[in-house]
Formats: sequence, structure tokens, C-alpha cells
Amino acid sequence: MAMRAIPRTATPWWEPMSAELSFFSFSFLSFLSFSSSLSLVS
Repeated sequence: MAMRAIPRTATPWWEPMSAELSFFSFSFLSFLSFSSSLSLVS
């Protein structure tokens, strides 16, 4: 119920966090696939 105290105009605290999290997961996945392909080649 504490969420109601936050003004509607303000952005939710989880929105920028989720965007950052998705970007981090995407970069981590790409790095993982890159390292796996590198190990396969060598």
C-alpha cells in the first residue's frame, strides 16, 4: 500500500532498473555466446 504515496507523474523506481537489468543481461548473453564460440574455434 506504500506505492500509493508515490505521485503518478513520477516514474516508477523499477522502470529504469528493469531497463538496466535487461541491457546487462543482453550484454552478458552476447559475451557468453562470444566466449563459447571462441573456445569452440581454438
